[in-house]
Amino acid sequence: MTIKFIDCLKFNNRGNDVMASEQVPNFVQAAAAKGNVIWLTKGSTKLEVKGSAELQALQEAMRQAGASSSREDHEMIGAAAREPIRLLARYKEWTQFFYAPMSLGMTEDNAIPTDQPIGSAFISSPEGRVNFIRPGVQQWYRPGFYEIKAGLSVLWRTLQTASWAILQRRMEETADAIAYKRDVLGKAVMDTAIAATSGHTSTVATSLTKSTLDAVIAAAVQIGFPITQMAINPGRLVDMSSWTFGSTSAIPYSFAPEGVRQQFYDKLFAEGYGGLRYIISHNVPMASIYLSGDPSETGYKQDHGQARSMSDVNIHDMADEHIIYEDIAHYVGNAYNLWKITIT
Repeated sequence: MTIKFIDCLKFNNRGNDVMASEQVPNFVQAAAAKGNVIWLTKGSTKLEVKGSAELQALQEAMRQAGASSSREDHEMIGAAAREPIRLLARYKEWTQFFYAPMSLGMTEDNAIPTDQPIGSAFISSPEGRVNFIRPGVQQWYRPGFYEIKAGLSVLWRTLQTASWAILQRRMEETADAIAYKRDVLGKAVMDTAIAATSGHTSTVATSLTKSTLDAVIAAAVQIGFPITQMAINPGRLVDMSSWTFGSTSAIPYSFAPEGVRQQFYDKLFAEGYGGLRYIISHNVPMASIYLSGDPSETGYKQDHGQARSMSDVNIHDMADEHIIYEDIAHYVGNAYNLWKITIT
């Protein structure tokens, strides 16, 4: 019996053309007649069901396999029924929220116009002469593209014995690895821009303090680019549990009515401290907090559309090979809209 899971996971777009003729057990064919097979492909027919029928299919297959003396039938049921324990948490991309998206065609120029403020006004007597400002040549910037690529080779023997969950997990991990590389590139551009802007990096020892965050929020408002979002590791949010509010004010927080205190808590924590939008990801470095205003006023993340993929058959190694790749470029045009807090 040969089980092919590759078509169900859509590893390639050739459909069943790559499927060999299957020898499917009788109990599977019986379940297929009832519309209860969810992962098998026989010949040019793809059998799948959705919703509660998935459980019925598994139960039917288990009952039939229980009456079978074939070791392979039993192994197939066990592989399909067991979801592998995840040893690596899914990657949660976060730098994308700091850039405005910009998709371009492969041959399209990725030039970004740069703003050079030159407008001026003058005070003069009522008969004074007007001083004209003449714009010069528009300046452009073209960020360099990087190509992120990943490959997956699946042995035919693996397709015969592995469950769909195992193969799906490998594809998820490949996608997570690509997302991680996108964050590496996006973070590097942000770090460079922040480091080159005086006063936009704050350092605090041991834990995040209320005074440090308040100082950054106030400084951003003063220059006209208020902070609207903050990328933070969920473990760092625990630092806020020791913050105190209103102990020296005319109406201390502890004396406020319960409804007011709940609203106060929601605004400062549940909905984001100081009205900020939380970007919570366990992949944000614990020692760093990134803050910014509107991404459209910061820069762009350019790409050539969605990630592309190609597949082929490696007959020498008896494996199916799949490649995923994409082009990406990052650009920060207004570093005044970016801030960083470092915890040492």
